[in-house]
Amino acid sequence: MQWTHSVNPKWLEARKNYLTASEIMKLLPTTPTGRMRAGFEDALLKVWAYKQCKVTDDDVVSTGVMARGHILEPYAIQALNSSNLVAAQIYHWDDTLIHSADNIGVSPDALDVEQPKDCPVSLYECDARSVVEVKAYNAAVHYEAGLSANPGRLPERWQLATAMYVMPTIELGTLVFFNPSVTHPLFIHQFDRHDLEKELEMIADISTKYWSKIIDFEVNADAACDYNMINACPQEDHIIKELMDKEAVDGGCLNP
Repeated sequence: MQWTHSVNPKWLEARKNYLTASEIMKLLPTTPTGRMRAGFEDALLKVWAYKQCKVTDDDVVSTGVMARGHILEPYAIQALNSSNLVAAQIYHWDDTLIHSADNIGVSPDALDVEQPKDCPVSLYECDARSVVEVKAYNAAVHYEAGLSANPGRLPERWQLATAMYVMPTIELGTLVFFNPSVTHPLFIHQFDRHDLEKELEMIADISTKYWSKIIDFEVNADAACDYNMINACPQEDHIIKELMDKEAVDGGCLNP
């Protein structure tokens, strides 16, 4: 089967306004394996620079492994609820970013509260008490993560920590490793807020540093590429449309 999935482009646009778990991980002082990172300011610049890009059709559509992981999320939640491994009923969430007052954002896979009907792509505050993060890895990674002797070092915990930071009411975070094609399709690791105290402190520190530093990036970028320079440049979507229109008129390819 060819796995294909499309997300809400408005949700992708909303993510540009917040610092997310995946971006926070790029700003940690060490890699997931414990190696010290160099060039923190360079990392800040890279994260900020990515947010300057407009959302394209290529961003909206995913295929293969990434699409499979997203499509399997509700099935993983159904399995989790059926297994009685969590006390509360868990509900799948999709295409919604919940953010804190200091603009940290998280897009939960599931919470113990239902996603509101007509839920906006950007939501401030949610009184959930339990959050679930689903990972649908290949067999090797599935077993490696699921059987980890030290779950407190799993990089996926940062997504739970970010959810706890954004939603102070959350008391329990559950990592779900789900692969319905293997003999042991479901593994879980659970963390309470105390387990992730250090991570929560680091998220607060990174948030402060990021939002204060990007002011310099914006000022410097505006000075180096001012309003007149911006207006002189065609947008990429306009260039693509022009090229496609030309190809349609010519009836051939762009690079004969």
